[in-house]
Amino acid sequence: MLHVADAIELIRARTARLGCEEVPLAHALGRTLAADVASAEDLPAFDNSAVDGYAVHSIDLAGASPEVPTTLPCEVTISAGQADVAPLPPGRVARIGTGAPLPVGADAVVPVECTAHDETGQVMFVGQPAVGANRRLRGCDLHRDAPVLTQGAVLHAADLMLLAALGRTSATVACRPRVALITTGDEVVPHDQQPGPGQVRDSNLLGLPLVLEQAGADVAFTCHVADSAGELAGVLSTLQGFDVVLTVGGVSMGEADAVRPAIDRLGRVEFWRVAVKPGKPLLFGSLGPAVFFGLPGNPVSALVTIDLFVRPALDAMLGRLGGRRVVTGVWAEAVPSDAKRAEYVRVVAEPDESGSLLARHTGNQSSGRLTTMLGANAYGVIPVGVGAVARGDVAQIEFFEPGVLA
Repeated sequence: MLHVADAIELIRARTARLGCEEVPLAHALGRTLAADVASAEDLPAFDNSAVDGYAVHSIDLAGASPEVPTTLPCEVTISAGQADVAPLPPGRVARIGTGAPLPVGADAVVPVECTAHDETGQVMFVGQPAVGANRRLRGCDLHRDAPVLTQGAVLHAADLMLLAALGRTSATVACRPRVALITTGDEVVPHDQQPGPGQVRDSNLLGLPLVLEQAGADVAFTCHVADSAGELAGVLSTLQGFDVVLTVGGVSMGEADAVRPAIDRLGRVEFWRVAVKPGKPLLFGSLGPAVFFGLPGNPVSALVTIDLFVRPALDAMLGRLGGRRVVTGVWAEAVPSDAKRAEYVRVVAEPDESGSLLARHTGNQSSGRLTTMLGANAYGVIPVGVGAVARGDVAQIEFFEPGVLA
């Protein structure tokens, strides 16, 4: 059996980066940026006010105080969007709105709530503002040619808003890997049907495409087949134009397990079985130009193997850096383990009163218990060679990717 790191390294080595396409910003949410982006202009493009108030020469207000306020005339109002703004003469102030262009000469803005008017209508100031107060200078957010976003970044709403603010209407993104997913098993029925004796609902066919879509894939084909190598081979032989093909179930050593015979006939096996729990019977190879994964059928095993092994392949195709946040914590309780395999225990990782990060398992870690995923936000990884961990032992904690398994 391959170790987890060796399996991932081989998967990445066999997976090529896909091409790219241009999409409108409105359709780019969650897509992967295919090229670095630099700012084509200064942002903001002009000096402007950060508040509603009065543009001033700060030196004019030297010595102003609540006891002895300084009074200055206001003869101009500057509104947001105004095109022509005259310079501000010394000894004068201008009423200015938030976002309005700052007149030349003004070096600060005093908020309107910090002022008053005397009986003649002039503006009273009770203090001297610091130079630059409430002033947003041209380019203070981004200067022209400054780096904005890096290739491989997953585009969020704020990223798209920034691109729009810079005048971009589209983004160059990685093409989404086209994925086909096939669940197998004579005992499996659609999730919306009542199972008969010995049957189970197919939660994999519902949930796994959602996980793959969240990971950046385009799941363009799904179906279920019985435990028949011939039927499975028939479906696999019809698949064209896919980057990744996944089967779920039928990948172990039972007489009815159909995946290995079908791939031996139609494709190529790179490895079969990994020293990991859950997910040992994972098969990886190729089916024509497509990368092929044979996933175990238990729902937790399927979820974990997608997260540990399929995601690195998708990341490589998308040009993402990949990887997950790994930190050191403490086991909150004892957990037994199979020393022959690395165990990925579903845990809730959160700090205790002292700030130490505690890893608390989510119950019996059987791969058939979907409830172990509920509330979990990370794996507590018990490495190969360790038969058990005790309460207080050091824990390697690998957090789920936000929005995918978390």
